[in-house]
Amino acid sequence: MYYSRSQELMTTGYALSNKIYLKELDPHEFDQWINDCRRLLAQRDPEPEGFPWFPDHRHIEEIVMLLAKTSSRISKGEITYIGIF
Repeated sequence: MYYSRSQELMTTGYALSNKIYLKELDPHEFDQWINDCRRLLAQRDPEPEGFPWFPDHRHIEEIVMLLAKTSSRISKGEITYIGIF
């Protein structure tokens, strides 16, 4: 379940980046995305480091890269998925 949700959040992150560029970003949509990413990443053991303390639109790419890096580490067996989503 992690991989599909992670891919979905990465795709949403890219879409949000486009909305920022087009000046169409809904702050509530962005906040929901941040919370969803934070929840998903918190279900790793150990929890990945590097999530921004006070994320804003400048951190979208950084968060997408953290999701991708975490997926890679799970597939290599370096960390585990412990959540029920």
